[in-house]
Amino acid sequence: MTFQKRVLLIERDPMHTRTMRAALERTGRYAVREEHDDERALEVSRWFHPDLILLDHMTSSGEAMHLAHDTPLLCMSPVSPTEVASAGVLGGYTFFAGPMRLDEFVRGIDQLLFG
Repeated sequence: MTFQKRVLLIERDPMHTRTMRAALERTGRYAVREEHDDERALEVSRWFHPDLILLDHMTSSGEAMHLAHDTPLLCMSPVSPTEVASAGVLGGYTFFAGPMRLDEFVRGIDQLLFG
């Protein structure tokens, strides 16, 4: 039996989280929790125990970064893909440069969590 990976989406725009959540949950491999408030996200992360925290670049405050102690953290960013591809990691954190298609997004999450 394979357990679903838990993903915490921290993003201020509920429309974005609904879209990302639906794409991930459709695969059957993920249980997704959405949070739209930075402070509430800290509390949610303590009981949800996510396998991955996905942040919008606008919500990536020091507090939100702090909650990721041993949890992989993925930041969505408007940085150009050539900058991310050339560095692989920006500021010590993994980034996805947007915009990207939903299938690319899911494939990237799969790669991060399942190798």
